[in-house]
Amino acid sequence: MRASHGADPYNAGHADYISLDQDQLPRAMKLAALGEDAKSAQQAELRRLWQSLSPDARAQLWTAHKDDLLAAGLFNPSVKQVAPDRGSGKHGVQEPGWGDWWTHMKLGGLVDGADMTGLTDASRHMERYLSNSGDPMKLPVDKMLTDNKGFQAHMDNNHLLAYQKAWREQAIAEFEKNGGRPVAIPVETPSGADYYFTSDPNWYYAVGAARSNVTGVVTAVPGADGKPVVGLEYQVNVWDRYNWDQGKGVNVRGGVHTRR
Repeated sequence: MRASHGADPYNAGHADYISLDQDQLPRAMKLAALGEDAKSAQQAELRRLWQSLSPDARAQLWTAHKDDLLAAGLFNPSVKQVAPDRGSGKHGVQEPGWGDWWTHMKLGGLVDGADMTGLTDASRHMERYLSNSGDPMKLPVDKMLTDNKGFQAHMDNNHLLAYQKAWREQAIAEFEKNGGRPVAIPVETPSGADYYFTSDPNWYYAVGAARSNVTGVVTAVPGADGKPVVGLEYQVNVWDRYNWDQGKGVNVRGGVHTRR
């Protein structure tokens, strides 16, 4: 308290406030330097520090350790990642019966059929599902955006164009407040509406519907004329709960299966 408010116990407001950056920035620099080697607890601490730093200190950290920050999962979404539907229940709560083993064999045949017809992502996801590990699987989001122009438009319209003006204005305001020195502002969109891959058999059988958002950082740095140059670096995040619940079916290369 004395460091930030002065020594006079009756008039503490006369001392200059000392930003917490002087303590937080060195710690953030140290954690960021770990990059992909940072453990889960260290990554969580780094994300908390990133949010609490001033825009000025955040810009210093971003400039010094951009690649390390990304490797440490800085752009991991903070919104609650809830699947679009209920799914078929928790993993590993029921022992399989003979009917389940028969279903497993049929679906294994569908994996081969999907590969032969070019539904490679649907095949990969079904194969992972049949392995019964219960572990998360990382989606190839760049490929999803390239394969499905409708999904790309969904992300552009609902997660970028809808927010970029406000993000730009915020960055410029912080730039001016910081005396024309570089600033960095973290941004994240809500998960918003689900996207259904109904017109794309490969991704429809791979994920069906998925939720998504955008995380990133908006920077404002002085240009040659001293005016702010605003930039955005972002990551598209997609998540879903793979399930094979009642009433869902698939028809691949003549093989049909419906869960009843």
